[in-house]
Amino acid sequence: MDKGEHKEKCIAEIDQLYESVMRFNTQRDFLEYMGELRKFPYLAPYNAMMVKVQKPGSAFVATLDTWQKVYHRRPKPGARPLVILRRFGPISFVYELDDTEGKKMPQEVISKYILHPFHSDTLIDETKLQTLISSLLKEGIRYREENYGTYYGGQIQWNATNVARLSHTSKSNVDIISHYCITVNKNQSPAEKFATIIHELGHYFCGHLNREKIEYIPIRTNLSKETKEFEAETVCWVVCERLNLSHQSVPYLHGYLNPDGKVPDISLDAILRAVGRIESMIKGINKPRKNLKVTLSKEADSALERTFPGFKQAIPVHFTDSKSYDYVLRIPRERGKADFLIVKYISKERQWTCLYRFQMDSAWLHVIEGNFTHHRHRELLIYIHNGSGHILSYRVLAYVHNQVHPILAGDSIPQGDIRVEGNRLIVSSGHLDSIYTWSKEKGFLCFDCEQELVPEIDANTIRLQYAISDDKKIELYMNGEGYPSMKSIELHIGQKLQLQRIHRGPHERILGGGQCLQSISRHEYVAQSVGDASFQIIPKGYDWKHAVKFHVKVLPQNPVKELRFEDMQKELSIRKKKSIKEQIKKFLRNHNIIYV
Repeated sequence: MDKGEHKEKCIAEIDQLYESVMRFNTQRDFLEYMGELRKFPYLAPYNAMMVKVQKPGSAFVATLDTWQKVYHRRPKPGARPLVILRRFGPISFVYELDDTEGKKMPQEVISKYILHPFHSDTLIDETKLQTLISSLLKEGIRYREENYGTYYGGQIQWNATNVARLSHTSKSNVDIISHYCITVNKNQSPAEKFATIIHELGHYFCGHLNREKIEYIPIRTNLSKETKEFEAETVCWVVCERLNLSHQSVPYLHGYLNPDGKVPDISLDAILRAVGRIESMIKGINKPRKNLKVTLSKEADSALERTFPGFKQAIPVHFTDSKSYDYVLRIPRERGKADFLIVKYISKERQWTCLYRFQMDSAWLHVIEGNFTHHRHRELLIYIHNGSGHILSYRVLAYVHNQVHPILAGDSIPQGDIRVEGNRLIVSSGHLDSIYTWSKEKGFLCFDCEQELVPEIDANTIRLQYAISDDKKIELYMNGEGYPSMKSIELHIGQKLQLQRIHRGPHERILGGGQCLQSISRHEYVAQSVGDASFQIIPKGYDWKHAVKFHVKVLPQNPVKELRFEDMQKELSIRKKKSIKEQIKKFLRNHNIIYV
């Protein structure tokens, strides 16, 4: 069989894999099927699934070479090999235990892979957590911990360029650039942090972030939130299952089923590839991405420290030249201030020169490269967040006619966030967005708008709306009617709570807590365990006098009823076919029922 035939056979097997798996639409069937991956922790996720498809119930598989040399067994006459993918491919063949004969299998293999395939001594301690965190850097992902409330696990964001020292050699230092950052709740246990990182990596490797083309990662647009969250948590669930770790994925997944209780439209290919990449990171065997490496000679590195002593951050950027790196430096000064410098290394003169200098508060430096003006040189967005009020200050710099020019600036924006979408710059404060677009004649043009409305909610979501008047009075609404803050909101496990700001007015800060809720996006939460939580909406961020507090109570999951047509007909006392359709629609609206 030539290489082309091998490839065609491999593609056919994968197609069969998809068709087989996608027959299972309910969460229970899907998770039972995916749970089979636990039986083969020594196989890559893709290959474990392919073994499951080709021979359900398989206990142990190995290549012909392994059977003969390690276990002294051989395939039975007429035994059919199973196809799996081979690293640097295209495919390999393996045989299942029942399809071989020869020497008796070692007892330790029988115990580990056949009698107790789900047993594991895996314990997530600080050592294993640090191995995973160290592997993040090789993927160009920073790691941070913040003092969040107990209900908030973490998030992954594309918000700035950063750099870290990866290795040292006798002639040069190797740095690696990161464009993403995973922020995790510092109050979590090592196992909880571990699971949070895996979930966020699920978003990353499944191509949910849609920021820029990255090697090995698909760009997948127009995915619903339900699809993204279901895929990311399925990745987390599969990884944890293969490590035999306890987790809260199942109730979380339940919150993202379609209204009819079926699994949303997901990509099994993306899920399995993500699991494979993450497992290599857990083992610490992933390699740094070549396109993220920045090599700085020892001579240039030493000169940088001599020329600009005391700098705390040095971030490489493509600013004056698309083929070489300049650096943005932060040098702390007195009274909580810092100098921010754009510097360039002149190779011929073997020295650094400062192209531009400005001052802001001393806080962690973030840099984003943008193309707002459509000029051949990219612009730099440099920003900081300062204090517990998340105070935003930023500068946008352009390189024109061999000089650096500031073209936009903002200071002391409370509860501020900033992001780049295409050639637009969006500055957020509270519920308002200020959108900046570039005009060749007038420079940056700005218009303010309410943040886009939350889409229609499903029957599994409760939406609480709130309004803040100019005199900072807060009112709560549910289903268009006033909602008293002293009345608890009741959720069942798997249900979602959505907070939506309506009307203009002062900006706000929202604080909350409770282990029973998991944050899944900005002001959206899913109930994951029985318990109590509380939230506070604070006008202007710190006006406690006008703050409003409300409580959430999470109850056990509602049992989902399944009624056959005959059962539903009997319960509704339906006898005339003409009234069936409308009666059923009304019945389904008023009850938590899946019609099968």
